[in-house]
Amino acid sequence: MSQIVAVCGAGAAGVFCAVVLKERSPTTRVILCEATQKPLQKVLRSGGGRCNVTHAEFDPKRLVTHYPRGERELRQAFSRFQPSDTIQWFENHGVNLVTEADGRMFPSTHRSETIKDTLMNLCHKLGVEVRTGCKITSLVPKAQGYCLRTKGGEDILADQVVLATGSAPIGYELARALGHKIIDPIPSIFTFVVKSRLLTGLSGLSFPSASVKLQASRSYEAHGPLLITHWGLSGPAILRLSAFAARDLYANDYVAKLTVNWLGLPYKSILSTLRTIKTIDPRRLIGMKPPVEVPTRFWVQFLNCMGLPFCPFGALKNATLAQIAQALYACPLEIDGRGMFKEEFVTAGGVCRDDIDFRTMASRVARGIYVVGELCDVDGVTGGFNFQNAWTTGYLAATALAENASTQGSKDLPKESPITKSSNPPLEAHQLGSL
Repeated sequence: MSQIVAVCGAGAAGVFCAVVLKERSPTTRVILCEATQKPLQKVLRSGGGRCNVTHAEFDPKRLVTHYPRGERELRQAFSRFQPSDTIQWFENHGVNLVTEADGRMFPSTHRSETIKDTLMNLCHKLGVEVRTGCKITSLVPKAQGYCLRTKGGEDILADQVVLATGSAPIGYELARALGHKIIDPIPSIFTFVVKSRLLTGLSGLSFPSASVKLQASRSYEAHGPLLITHWGLSGPAILRLSAFAARDLYANDYVAKLTVNWLGLPYKSILSTLRTIKTIDPRRLIGMKPPVEVPTRFWVQFLNCMGLPFCPFGALKNATLAQIAQALYACPLEIDGRGMFKEEFVTAGGVCRDDIDFRTMASRVARGIYVVGELCDVDGVTGGFNFQNAWTTGYLAATALAENASTQGSKDLPKESPITKSSNPPLEAHQLGSL
């Protein structure tokens, strides 16, 4: 008889692993267990409902720099399955991806349902046994494989188990019970709460090429678009900084000093621009039009906060121009908490990377266990990188499981039914859950 593989968790990594495994090993019985009634919920929410599938970065060396945790391990993993492979896989299954100016890639329909429906339809077509409302509460090692105990009182017998529970607490509990070390999970991507007169009333203003720096146990820096919000700061630059500084910020209760370069330009370049205007247009009023690329409302409030009158540029001393340039180049702000970036909520932490063989995603601690996706202590910044981690690790686990099936061939399975109910006769073959 064929091997039985149970996949715990029907998120991106778990569903992709189940589908690829059935594609590569049709005789393998794959049971996909999802605690909720709706698989792939994060896929549906991501990218504002469009699903940011991956990122158009095809050099593994550069790709891994977008992962605050897991850079070294993913280098090898991405050499086997990277964004170009993701694009090709989805194209082979009828889904074309399009690239936006910032490198993010979405289905051409711009609908998350396209990705969800494609994966779930493949589960149905290939014979993946999808069980919704099936929460695994414990894994009991057997002489051959594992017995998966469920909240509903059912036991599922499997030769091998893939843990793909994402940031759900039960995943950490299951992995820890099997002997894995768990790195405490904390938020990885979030916005900053900043209380400053400079930002008051300016929600919605954006700065396309800002630079931000944060000093904690070490220095962190990020570049990119920045957005003023009702509560402080957001945008790709802030979200990237929050991901890389996640543990330092957590340790400091999300209080830290932030320095913002609103233009993302060198100090000398900013100062040169101001001096040039003073020289060639000395009658120009400083408050009439921003001399640099910032929103007008911001510029007016910026001058008010500095206590500068709306005088001609020619009336400003060189020392004052230097002060303006310095404030634009390195504006000091105080972080006083974190906000939530719900679309891309990601955790830092999970199963220790040393406990996982990233060539196959097999556990180094527990025989027959594979750990994929966000349950690993791996996380990326926004832009499709976390989904790419899910596709890659799911693919590697599926490939390894398929190879195991082909090399081992048929083997005797436990005499019990793969799915039984405690103290009750064996169940009928279960039906597919709602797709």
